[in-house]
Amino acid sequence: MDCAALRVGRPLKDRQAEKLAVDSGFKSRSDVIEAEGYDPEETDEQIAADKKREKRLGLEVKIQTASAMQTDPNASDPQEQADAQGNLSDDDAEAA
Repeated sequence: MDCAALRVGRPLKDRQAEKLAVDSGFKSRSDVIEAEGYDPEETDEQIAADKKREKRLGLEVKIQTASAMQTDPNASDPQEQADAQGNLSDDDAEAA
C-alpha cells in the first residue's frame, strides 16, 4: 500500500507528527506553513498580533508541546474514537 494512502483521513496524527518534527528540530515551522499553502512571514505576523491582543485583553491561551500531547500508549486514539463515532473531518466527508 502507498504511504500517502495510509495518511488519508488521519488529520490529528498528521498534525501531531508535524508538531513533533518541528519541536524536535527535524523540520522548520516555515516548512510546515508553506506546505499548507501559507506565507510563513504573514503567518508569524498574525501570530504576533494575536499574542499582543491576548495580552492586552488579559486572555490566557494554553499551548501544548508535542511531548505534553503524547498520551498513554494503551489509551484509545482520539482520531479512531472520532472515526468510530462517525465524526468525519471535512476531507473525510468529501471522500466518503
